[in-house]
Amino acid sequence: MQYSCLKASTLLFTFYPNLQFVRELLVTVGDDRMVKFWDITKTCVPLKAVKRFLPTEVSWPVLWSGIFQTQECCFTTLGQQGLHYLDSGYLGHKPFFVCTRKATVWSLSMSDWVNSCVMGDNIGDLVFSLLCDPDCNYANTKRHRFPVYRTELVQFRPGQLLKQAQEEEEQEVGDVPLEEPQSYRGAAKKYYLRFLDMDLRSFKKYQEKPLMKKLHTSEIKGILSVDQMPLNALYKVRFNPNMDAHGWVLSAGQSGLVRVHCVRGLSGSLMHKLVHEAQAQFSAMFRSQEHDATATAVRCCTADTMQVR
Repeated sequence: MQYSCLKASTLLFTFYPNLQFVRELLVTVGDDRMVKFWDITKTCVPLKAVKRFLPTEVSWPVLWSGIFQTQECCFTTLGQQGLHYLDSGYLGHKPFFVCTRKATVWSLSMSDWVNSCVMGDNIGDLVFSLLCDPDCNYANTKRHRFPVYRTELVQFRPGQLLKQAQEEEEQEVGDVPLEEPQSYRGAAKKYYLRFLDMDLRSFKKYQEKPLMKKLHTSEIKGILSVDQMPLNALYKVRFNPNMDAHGWVLSAGQSGLVRVHCVRGLSGSLMHKLVHEAQAQFSAMFRSQEHDATATAVRCCTADTMQVR
């Protein structure tokens, strides 16, 4: 077995996914804040090295000549938190800012079927962003993104807690002044989660929806409570990679809750045609004589308020 070694501080790495054309490209990002592109057949020196921010996730889509990177907000200048694009140098595109976020973006997932991505951040926002051509103007990114849902921390009102939980809280607090809880248990006793879901079945006049206005307002106004337990933080988001289920998005976070959403409004007539053709081809190849007892309907439901214990 042949193997190669390269010298790099590595937290995350990803290969160029389109193996039909190139098989040797690799990108690494590390805690030294360096982004390095490598040719694994010549590992003595990287093809390109750029010093950026402390990364949280990196992705290299199939039809792109560069990577998309999210980062910690601690090393980022104000107004530059969010999603960035770095070109490998093949097409010579300059790095550009794709989507702005106020807090740290912990997870990123790309969909090659609809040329888009979803991001989960530290304040509980799951944001969907369309990826336009690198030559277009990304100055007005508000037109390219929308929230899938928001997670708000809401403090319990007096008398809203269960009697047993309220007695335990009074015993723990005593005469100590009220402070922000630093543990999961303490935060769950003080706050509950409120989910605000966007209607993803249709995007007509979506810019006028209240959730869109909240998203744009929260990006430029307000402060981050760094001493607050991030009970509403989202740490992992993923698109379904299969073509016939490309609209399903999964998200999970600090609360331990896993939510699944279907972005069905993004599927156009061309995508529906491709899915039906693929399903017909698959059925013809693997047609069975047995009775098909699989489920044919999906029941969708949403929860506006969730108490975490």
